[in-house]
Amino acid sequence: MSSPSKSCYLDPLPTILLKAGLDVLIRPIADILNASLHNSLFHEDFKCAHVNAVLKNTTLPKEELSSYRPIYNLSFISKILERL
Repeated sequence: MSSPSKSCYLDPLPTILLKAGLDVLIRPIADILNASLHNSLFHEDFKCAHVNAVLKNTTLPKEELSSYRPIYNLSFISKILERL
């Protein structure tokens, strides 16, 4: 699989374990994602992200909000849904 094995604290299962058991989990995950797309209903967990603010450049003033850019950390399933 081409996805990195990084995990987010929003993941109920570490990504490395998910990838290890993917042959068993792929069908239920596909069914969940297909149902979400078909019904246009997305579970609240798919809509959650952990947001970090990162300074764009070290020369920018740290006091100004415009000096930062948001980094969104999504769960593994949310990343797959986003790609779909």
